Amino acid sequence: MRILFFTDTHIRGNTPRNRLDDFPETVAAKLREVIHIVHERNVDLAIHGGDLFDLPNPALGTAREFLKILRELETPLYLVPGNHDMFGYNAETLNRSIVGLAADLGLFTLMQAGQVYEIAKDGLKLHLSACPFHYELDRREPQLDYCVKKKDCDVAIHVVHGMLVQRPLFAGAAYTLIEKILTTEADVTLAGHNHLGFPTLCIEGKWFSNPGALVRLENHTAEMSRMPSVLLIEIDGEIRLRTIQLKSARPGEQVLDRSKLEAEQYRAEKLAGFLQLVRQTSSFETVDLQGIVQQIAELHGVSSEVARKALELLAKAEESMKEGIDPEQTG
Repeated sequence: MRILFFTDTHIRGNTPRNRLDDFPETVAAKLREVIHIVHERNVDLAIHGGDLFDLPNPALGTAREFLKILRELETPLYLVPGNHDMFGYNAETLNRSIVGLAADLGLFTLMQAGQVYEIAKDGLKLHLSACPFHYELDRREPQLDYCVKKKDCDVAIHVVHGMLVQRPLFAGAAYTLIEKILTTEADVTLAGHNHLGFPTLCIEGKWFSNPGALVRLENHTAEMSRMPSVLLIEIDGEIRLRTIQLKSARPGEQVLDRSKLEAEQYRAEKLAGFLQLVRQTSSFETVDLQGIVQQIAELHGVSSEVARKALELLAKAEESMKEGIDPEQTG
């Protein structure tokens, strides 16, 4: 059995300010190359790690153009919802997103938490599971989201749209170390969300991999040298993982604007100073909306249900603003 994994395509209809090329045209070329790899290598199953579009409600013209490309894929596609696929970190809003619509039209299977998808070929039984993005991911006990039990199958693959990393990140960041989830029984754990990815690892007979985002949205130094890739998984009595670099991907200096890098670094330094000032004058360790709600709940003993409801209301407000509706009229 052959499986192709790719993630974080962040499809959008315009070009980010950090790019020098025609970004929609570049993404379209990459998607067509992915489809070509799937067909050329007789891949049985394709998996997308989340953040198909850059917004949950892209322009209809953009959605139409790229969903037509995905229709060219003749292999079953499974997708784990990412934070950009939904409003306000709330998976319940997927039915109002383009990703939810595309899934309803049968373009791919939208994977749900707690559900096992069984795929069989030539006597091999594969169990596929996923953890979509949610507001507690990488903040609560990692075993709840990253670790699964293997039962009645030959191979278990678990896919998470979470910040799985090899080494600790900066203070206040939400992430999960690979070493913290070695109790999982999944043979292969795949991750998205972290655009830089990390090299494929095999620890105690278990594989962990994130080939990185299919696109480069930022002109960070690490992105300048990174080449977008996909991951090929081959299972035939043993498991083999290898990355395939996209031929359509051009070197970073040809598509990322280095002239803005110095200005970005200056702004980053100013932002870091501001964040430090905020931390010195308040009890919060983060300034992202999700983290603030989480920390308010913890500081004041608010139940997780109340915190979840707060994020649901914020998601509705976000959705209404993006659609040009007065949020006070939505109830």
